[in-house]
Amino acid sequence: MTKMTSKALNGSADAPTQSVTTEVRQRMIAEAAYYRALQRGFNGGDPVDDWLQSEREIDGALLSPAQQKRESAAHEAPERYALSTRPQSSRQRRHAQDTK
Repeated sequence: MTKMTSKALNGSADAPTQSVTTEVRQRMIAEAAYYRALQRGFNGGDPVDDWLQSEREIDGALLSPAQQKRESAAHEAPERYALSTRPQSSRQRRHAQDTK
């Protein structure tokens, strides 16, 4: 069971922290996504988009600033983090040529 440290929702840096399990985090995201759909009367919209927006909102309240930065970078440049499209370094390319 994974736990995340949570800062208080008021965003205060010196606020007490609490642990949140992955299951609780997912429940929070699901509830936030539900309320997004409810706000628009369940008309239109995309459930996946509701989930992703809610995930960013909840993670913003739960993650430390350093974790938020990593998550944001991953969302903005997913190809950078994909293993299949990860560019090789010059050292890796030389090693691959030497072993041929």
